[in-house]
Amino acid sequence: MKKKRENAILMKLIRDGSCTIRQLALLCDVSYKTIQNDIKDINRKLGQNGFACKIVTQSGVGVVLGNAGDECLDEVCALFQDKGEAREKYDKEYESLRIAFRLLLEDYVKMDDICEKLALSRTVTAELLNQSKQLLKAYGIQVASKPYYGLYAKGTESSIRIFLFEHLIRRSGEDVACLLGDSQINPALMEGVVVLIRNHNVSVTDEILEQLLCYVEIMAIRIRKQAHIEAGLVERDVTSFESILSEKIAVTVSYELDTRIEEPEVDWIYRFVVGKLQNKASQDEETDSAVLESVFHAILELCQEKYGYDFSQDIDFYSSLSIHLNALFKRARNNNYSINPMIDEMKTYSLLAYDIAFDLSLLINDRLGVCLPDDEISYLAIYLHLAIERKKRNIVPKRLLVVCPTGRGMSELIGYHIKKQFGEYISELKTCGYYELDHVDYSQYDYLFTLKPLERTVPLPVIESGVSAGTPMTALMTAVSAYITRSAGSTIRMPEI
Repeated sequence: MKKKRENAILMKLIRDGSCTIRQLALLCDVSYKTIQNDIKDINRKLGQNGFACKIVTQSGVGVVLGNAGDECLDEVCALFQDKGEAREKYDKEYESLRIAFRLLLEDYVKMDDICEKLALSRTVTAELLNQSKQLLKAYGIQVASKPYYGLYAKGTESSIRIFLFEHLIRRSGEDVACLLGDSQINPALMEGVVVLIRNHNVSVTDEILEQLLCYVEIMAIRIRKQAHIEAGLVERDVTSFESILSEKIAVTVSYELDTRIEEPEVDWIYRFVVGKLQNKASQDEETDSAVLESVFHAILELCQEKYGYDFSQDIDFYSSLSIHLNALFKRARNNNYSINPMIDEMKTYSLLAYDIAFDLSLLINDRLGVCLPDDEISYLAIYLHLAIERKKRNIVPKRLLVVCPTGRGMSELIGYHIKKQFGEYISELKTCGYYELDHVDYSQYDYLFTLKPLERTVPLPVIESGVSAGTPMTALMTAVSAYITRSAGSTIRMPEI
């Protein structure tokens, strides 16, 4: 507990530059004396570990972290954080989000209350409030003020709920609890929804189920505040499985809140259900089968013609992507797209898959007349990444001969980088200069990689590049990747970079 307080004190000073003992006491929920003792202990630990910085008092300002250069802040934070915990970072967006949530979940919010609740100075709070206004403005939500009451948010109920939902989905459990605060709904409601889903043979991933629970909780929070969704959001087929399920979820909410749920609220649930949940019994039924089939074949062609990946025999890819596209078509018609909380990780973890997915999204956009957001593109990337990985497992490792006109040194450098990046595809790699080719046993290799045209015939398929030896290694690796992961033909001429 003490270590957490010390870490909280340091992060507060790093974040705000200065603060008062009172603010630190409020932040940590302890006495002035405890904070003063914590500061003494922090300074002692800093000195013992060779840090020049320490917490000092400045007249008219409060306490500050003196002599703290940016270069040592990581080490300072690491010294005081609990074992196994990641360093807490000051996230202006998150702090702004906390303010935005207060504005949406409370009737009126006073500036002084925000300062005290977040333990921030009025100057810092004002800056964060402006950022909160910008976050809300993007959803058509305005922040206004009423004399003697404070600040409040105004916008359509659907825009408010969408804001709450989209920002909660991208946050972890602790953040969600902090953002919702006392507004959280009794867990019994969530348990009731889970039981309902399981008892009605619904096909749903853990991720989508979590999103549904979040969606329903936001709805319940707003209804409890007497905030109701506007009518006419969707047209609902009351006989469909999705509509019946939505009505049953609404009954569950009604029972837990002890209040009547109106039809527009059922429509609001249906808006989520229709695009993201499927009955297992009807999972194999095609929606817009002709369009779906056309789009799928176009996807296969694009993957093969532009990227060299033939997924036509990949049953897992066909099955999973077909189901996904079927649901995607429904979401597109209702303008109710999925949110992928792992979007940033997907972009960096598998850049190739994301690039292909982006091209596929353009194809889908053209066929359906829709514009897929990044979240939907990243979901396509997941299926592509899995399909690419399955391809990798079926690749027979190659035996590669690398020839460089500048001699052995550059050959070995290029060979090193190729093996580092594509080692799992290479069983043997030899590097040599052009004039060493007379002494090579070609039977030991599958194909040859050369940076300039060979003025001789060799008994191997040749990968010939227009790339000069001075080309950045990353570009060179990009060029060779398409060839090293598939069987070589006869002579392959790589495009110049």
